[in-house]
Amino acid sequence: MRSRRRERLRRGAILAGLFLFHALPFLNRPAVIGGDEPHYLLMAHSIALDRDLRVTDDYRRVAEERAPFAGDRQRGKDLDRHLQTYGSERYFGHPLGLPLLLSPIVGVIQAVRPGSSPDAAVGSIGLIITFLALVAGWDLLRGFLGSRHQATALTFALYFATPLWFTSRTLFTEP
Repeated sequence: MRSRRRERLRRGAILAGLFLFHALPFLNRPAVIGGDEPHYLLMAHSIALDRDLRVTDDYRRVAEERAPFAGDRQRGKDLDRHLQTYGSERYFGHPLGLPLLLSPIVGVIQAVRPGSSPDAAVGSIGLIITFLALVAGWDLLRGFLGSRHQATALTFALYFATPLWFTSRTLFTEP
């Protein structure tokens, strides 16, 4: 009985340490850093608060009113418009899956603290999701290989020695 409890505590401590190591790139720079990330945040904001897929007005507000919709680092910047033209309308040019998933979180953040940036909350949720995926993959590989040690070595060599570790803290749908 005590050994099971001790084993659970040990596993919990290992997972907590692993999560902190996993979160290190984000904890080092806890903000949306650029690329397509601000555009995904902007679209999530438009879905959550404007309830539409048109972001031209949101781009304008980020640039002119220094709105935090695209993250704190983007306030006051005239961002490239990631838009596609369909008929006479211009819409967001990236896949909508990630902004749709983030929009309830952005909506809650704006309801609780209107005008605040969603960087930390959205980044943290991304870290949690990718960490859960890492642990699930580790468990699947352990079942496939039949060896806990081989699965552990392979999982963490592939994860921490490749760009997967850094891209786990981004808001791109491609990784």
